Amino acid sequence: MLTAVMYHYVRDPDDTRFPGLKSLSSQDFRGQLEYILKHYRVCSASEVAEAAQGKRSLRKNSCLLTFDDGLADHYHAVFPLMLKHGIPGCFYVAAKPVLEYAVLDVHKLHFVLAVCPEKPKLLDEALELGRQLFPELDDLPLETLVAPRELYSRFDKPDVMLLKRLLQKGLPENIRSAIVGELFRKYVSRDEAAFARELYMSVGQMQEMRSKGMHIGGHGHRHRWMATITGEEQRAELEQTRAFLQTDRGDINVWWSLAYPYGSYNAQTLDIVPKLGCSFALTTEVGINSDLRNPYELRRLDTNDLPCTANAPLSKWTELVI
Repeated sequence: MLTAVMYHYVRDPDDTRFPGLKSLSSQDFRGQLEYILKHYRVCSASEVAEAAQGKRSLRKNSCLLTFDDGLADHYHAVFPLMLKHGIPGCFYVAAKPVLEYAVLDVHKLHFVLAVCPEKPKLLDEALELGRQLFPELDDLPLETLVAPRELYSRFDKPDVMLLKRLLQKGLPENIRSAIVGELFRKYVSRDEAAFARELYMSVGQMQEMRSKGMHIGGHGHRHRWMATITGEEQRAELEQTRAFLQTDRGDINVWWSLAYPYGSYNAQTLDIVPKLGCSFALTTEVGINSDLRNPYELRRLDTNDLPCTANAPLSKWTELVI
């Protein structure tokens, strides 16, 4: 069995310029780590890779800690605690932000949402901005761009989900990227490169973490929604991902793992990924993995699915594995 836990922002937002950003506090992360260490055995990415190949078995309470997006939070707030407890973690890094000092659209939108409390007004502003930049937007029936089921989220209200889905994948890529870029420049920062240097880990930090036993995995090059692009585009995105991970290792045959951006993948993705030498891949589907027979469709829990104190009552997910 394998329980994989997914993390994103780990920071104390009240101590930053963006107190409205949704994140896990450093204190809650420490408490959750204590809970996990009490009830689980934290395993490494290499152990999961070997188990996926049938070379070893995992304990029933095995737990893989995964951190998406290559955020500097993970270097400053997570990495020291992992070292302190002598446990490994898996850090999934998108290449473009690190190589080009560019802020991903998904993160631009997160920070815009963090500083704009009135979400309906923000949606209206985004659409009006889109019409100014792209008059053809008037001819797009917006109600057909986001399926009703996509407005449901465990963590966001429907108005926020509508805004996210329109600007993450509903609108054509050039339109949504232009809208998010303008909103980011207006509400967050006009110096994208400086913001990226602050937001993401550097290559040097990644190398340090790897040298201390952490696993650096792939999270796409541009963090694209894989199921919405062609097979050729997927292959290009994944080849760039692999190349980025191999840049400072020198071994083109080294194994790697992947966390699908947005958890998005399809049959074409599943065909491409193993051919590129990827050992396993993680989705955002909620659940635990009773076995590793489908190593490219591994489920994960969100940090919100587990308690943040060591002595808390057992989560329903923990009860399944102890």
